[in-house]
Amino acid sequence: MTTRNATGGGNHGLVSVGACVGGLAARLQQPLLRERPTPVSVGGNAQVPPSTPQDRIDSTTARIEARLAARRVAPIASVAGRPARPTPAVPVRTGTRGLPASIQYQLFGQLAGVEIERLDAGNEFPTLLTRVPIFPPGKRGQQKALLDSWNALCFETPWGRGKRHGPPLTTQDEDTLIALFRLRRFALRADGSRLPVPINGDGEPKVVHAVYLRIGDVQKELGVDAGGRANDLRIESIKRLAATRIELEAVGANGWVAGKMHSLIEVEWTRHKGEGLVLVQFPPVISRLLTEAYSYVDWDVRRKLSEAGKAVHRFLSGQPKSYCVGADKLRTTIGYTRAKGSFMRDLRDTLSRLKDEGWLKGYAIVGTGRSTDFLIKILR
Repeated sequence: MTTRNATGGGNHGLVSVGACVGGLAARLQQPLLRERPTPVSVGGNAQVPPSTPQDRIDSTTARIEARLAARRVAPIASVAGRPARPTPAVPVRTGTRGLPASIQYQLFGQLAGVEIERLDAGNEFPTLLTRVPIFPPGKRGQQKALLDSWNALCFETPWGRGKRHGPPLTTQDEDTLIALFRLRRFALRADGSRLPVPINGDGEPKVVHAVYLRIGDVQKELGVDAGGRANDLRIESIKRLAATRIELEAVGANGWVAGKMHSLIEVEWTRHKGEGLVLVQFPPVISRLLTEAYSYVDWDVRRKLSEAGKAVHRFLSGQPKSYCVGADKLRTTIGYTRAKGSFMRDLRDTLSRLKDEGWLKGYAIVGTGRSTDFLIKILR
């Protein structure tokens, strides 16, 4: 995997909802590879071309895959001032996850002045997000007592403090986010105004990770049924992630405070009869963390855990392989809202399961929890 580091900074500006949706719809209405859409039979007689973006994509997938197997994709225009580089040939893959890469090359290739590089995403997860309680286990309604006057979830970190602004999120939304991380396919480098979802820039090129996918692709990655109400709930989860902003403040020894706010994802979508096409773009700061400061969250192991177990597993994934932590600190860091007795039961069950799965070599819970806090020791 070859990915350039993101440069520049500043807050990420969002264009209007109408402009975002309109831009996506306009790109989808452009013909892929100048092909005419395959006619669809109506009543066995008359024929009409597919009428929705999803129909058009499905109808051209096979032909595009066949053509790209025999020739290279045309070079993509480079950012101004940088030499153009040919886009590598796209291999034909069977059983790949998500929308075929060839289709995505065509969709992203319609953007002028954007360099595209292929990604091979896996279990990467920003280490920063393993250590903040923005995805508490449990129900969203249980978080109301934790919110401040701005309806933000506040948390403390070893280096400062932070807030999660936006709708309540849970480990189920974290599952959605991890699935989107795993489905990433491309790194895009361009001026912020030229990206699929434009962002404010300072004149320097920005690097973002992005992917076009169907809601059913996310459901398949999560191992759940697709269609109907399940798809509706998944797109709602994606919207909650897009509506979330993370505020982080670093407090220096001299009293100075440095702060920044960033989003988790930017999205555009179109829907038709339950299915939908979603463009997911990860902001520069998240894209940079996914290539420079990440931990591995074992997806197969996570899917076998309870909601509390997923939060514990995610936290431990961002820690050294030999590690110890107090029970109260762990409980606060993952945002566990129930009583400590319930937490200790869930914790014991989780550690036992992680050992059975081979993710832990061993663990110990030291102390009685009375005069001193429990101390959890793990070895991976």
